[in-house]
Amino acid sequence: MKFIKLLLVLVTFSFGTSLFGQLKETIHQTFEINDAQSIKLDLAGDFEIVTWAGNTLMSKTYIELSDAQPSILNYYLKEGRYELQGNATGESFALVAKNKNRQPIRYKALTCYEYTKVVIYVPDDFVETSATTLIRQTEDQMDASIDQ
Repeated sequence: MKFIKLLLVLVTFSFGTSLFGQLKETIHQTFEINDAQSIKLDLAGDFEIVTWAGNTLMSKTYIELSDAQPSILNYYLKEGRYELQGNATGESFALVAKNKNRQPIRYKALTCYEYTKVVIYVPDDFVETSATTLIRQTEDQMDASIDQ
């Protein structure tokens, strides 16, 4: 009977130490776009564009990582795997993923499931001209679109 109890404790302990939960993290970044007339996006993975009443560009990166220890996610956060960089040149602003070609995350013999989604909040005077390009409307253009 003692053997069965000991075996049950050992099996429970071994499963408890070999399984990892789902890790979640959200990163917020803001970028001053000043007088930029266009925004170009060069991002990795899924992203969504949302307009807001602010005058800066803001990003929210949502990360889920499964089958990994928290130290692995912390390592990739410190390395800038999910970081975005803003580059202003003249009247143009580019938002670029620091790491566009993300290799799968491996831990021991396991490939960790990774899901990321970026939400980009742009000032409401910008309109999408393509999936990755936005242009600032003039006040006349904004008034005309409201009248329609």
